Amino acid sequence: MKFWRRLSPRFGWALLGLLIAGGVIARVLYVREQSFEELASLLEVSLVTGQSETGAWASAQRDRVVMASQLLAGRDPARPETAREVEQLLGALIEAMRRRGAVGAAAAIDERGQRVAAAGEPELPVPVPDGGDTSSSAQITSTTRCGMRVCVVAREPVRWARGTGWIVLWIAVNDDTFRALNPATRQNRSGRTSLVSRLGDSLAVLASRSNANNPVPRTIAWSRVP
Repeated sequence: MKFWRRLSPRFGWALLGLLIAGGVIARVLYVREQSFEELASLLEVSLVTGQSETGAWASAQRDRVVMASQLLAGRDPARPETAREVEQLLGALIEAMRRRGAVGAAAAIDERGQRVAAAGEPELPVPVPDGGDTSSSAQITSTTRCGMRVCVVAREPVRWARGTGWIVLWIAVNDDTFRALNPATRQNRSGRTSLVSRLGDSLAVLASRSNANNPVPRTIAWSRVP
């Protein structure tokens, strides 16, 4: 008992201060851990939702060009009536996309790389097919610039009566194309999910969703990408 009576009041206050500081640090560490766990969970949900959204969208575009390829198989692209029929088919395809809020353009290409017929929109004229659109080694799905827009390009071989050509579909994408890209709650004002693709020497932001209204750069030099 005598030992405790000899303790300085300063020691008691210092001990109390250490206990309080320790409690504060423990609380900070706990809140920080919870924040990281919440962030990790949010990122996982965003990733899964984004993959589901973009995967379903890409599959729908692939289905369109595959359907057109199958319907045109066996036709002779050299015949004038074939060109008219192909143009009507592609026009119906673009019209169906417009009713769903998508802007697109399509072209049918023969075995020589020449355009058989095409259909587009006033805001998206049919791009001129390049070597990648007619090459057998071209990627089935890729991205390209369509004037001031960025387009996803879907290709599918078509077996004409004479040789093999291509059905090429250009789909303009923007922030409204993938509305479920960022599933963050309204309380999360800083979360953002973006879909990007490399275009030449740049990284293009195809679509970006967030609860904040802060603008994001649409093109970043590839040399500045971390």
